[in-house]
Amino acid sequence: MNNPYYKFLKRDVKLILILLISIVTVNVGMSVISNIISALDRSSIDPIRFFSQASMLACIMCMVYGINCTVKTFSGVISIRGDRLGFLKAIALWSIVIAIFASLFSVFFEIGCKELMELITKREVYVISDMPWISINNLEFKVDDMSLIWFIKSIITRTLTNALMISLGYMLGAISYRLKVRTNVILFIGLPILFAGYISAQAFKNQDMVLDWMMNFISNMLYIIQNQGILIGLQVMGIIVFSFIGTKFLIKAPIKEYAHDLI
Repeated sequence: MNNPYYKFLKRDVKLILILLISIVTVNVGMSVISNIISALDRSSIDPIRFFSQASMLACIMCMVYGINCTVKTFSGVISIRGDRLGFLKAIALWSIVIAIFASLFSVFFEIGCKELMELITKREVYVISDMPWISINNLEFKVDDMSLIWFIKSIITRTLTNALMISLGYMLGAISYRLKVRTNVILFIGLPILFAGYISAQAFKNQDMVLDWMMNFISNMLYIIQNQGILIGLQVMGIIVFSFIGTKFLIKAPIKEYAHDLI
């Protein structure tokens, strides 16, 4: 490829993947060790329910990568050459690579942890992930559930979720890059605090209303998760919208010293 930014971003990609592998390994690995020790100390033959945060951690690292590309890396790259379109194309390519890798790694790592715990404890292990494997009714899976269709659906769902988090971070970073510090403080700190204060005030005044809001929100989320077509459609739409907004902010953006020209 002739685009020089592919190699330029390679270092950041390696760093984020190393961090992802390290954080997931330590976090999930400690949980595996704890479950094994607990299972060996007991005479029970009940299945082990293993709660994994691999997919959640992958989403967080993907969002961090998206923010880093726009907040930190963009200004340095533009000051050297100024090919915004080429840089944004490189981000898109590496984002796809990271989303797929994070998806494959989280799935295989959780399967490997399950098999290891079953081998050592001689007990059946149910993996309960923070992200749905197929549907909300099937968060716990057994060995015979791991069909090719299950694997493909899991990879697709997690890849889209990771890509969505990268695009969200990319958009938020782009907005932060183009706005003044004062505006960023108001937008990303002031407004969330005001919103939280408003919800808290409403909760004191009318707890039933707030509980209804929460129950409606949870019901809608469960409905979306249970309907894979809707979930995938919303994820794809979110990726397109977030990427479009982020690109609009960056496509004509100057270097950092002169970037605050919007508000």
